[in-house]
Amino acid sequence: MTCPPFVRKNFAIVSDESSDSIITWSASGKSFVILNPRAFEKQILPLYFKHNNINSYVRQLNTYQFAKVSASMSVNGSLEFSHPHFQKDRADKLAKIQRRKRKRNTEKPSPLTNSSDSVGTLLNLCESIQRSEDRLRNLQQELEGVKDSLQQLRTQTPSDSSIFVHENPSYVQDVSFDQFPTYQVAQGQLSCTPFAAETPLEFFPNAFGDLAELFSV
Repeated sequence: MTCPPFVRKNFAIVSDESSDSIITWSASGKSFVILNPRAFEKQILPLYFKHNNINSYVRQLNTYQFAKVSASMSVNGSLEFSHPHFQKDRADKLAKIQRRKRKRNTEKPSPLTNSSDSVGTLLNLCESIQRSEDRLRNLQQELEGVKDSLQQLRTQTPSDSSIFVHENPSYVQDVSFDQFPTYQVAQGQLSCTPFAAETPLEFFPNAFGDLAELFSV
């Protein structure tokens, strides 16, 4: 186990007797005291670190589990910190000082809970798909109905100016009074061709005299 760089540098700072007026070991040698935090920040920190922020330095101490001695705050604002393995002239203990381990969340989600949530989500999705399919089928049926209606309109034969006489001549359908037709007999039905309204009735075949008499009324 190797000694972390921060811990090694901090041991060197505290052990340097030339800066005892700023930072030094306590009388017991089991803690160290920053006597002049302002001078420590401006004169000592830049010599060992890439910053001169005492707050960052204190955060690093906390990371390596140094504890602040609660009664250390004096009138001049000095700070005192301790660690069980950070002691005067005991560099052999420094390797035991390690970074604080982060707590990991060991609680695992319940498989049953996750399974229930997944099943509920899946059921809702299936219901949504089923509703969408039903709406799609209804729209398809409506579209087919519209197509059939359009097809019937396209194929429907106009009935204006026409008379259809079935095997029973008394059945007359769709009589136009604007025009008189001429007639052709074919397969028991009577087809028509539009004819001028002023055409004399004498031009109609005698076989259809009854019909001519009907239209002369």
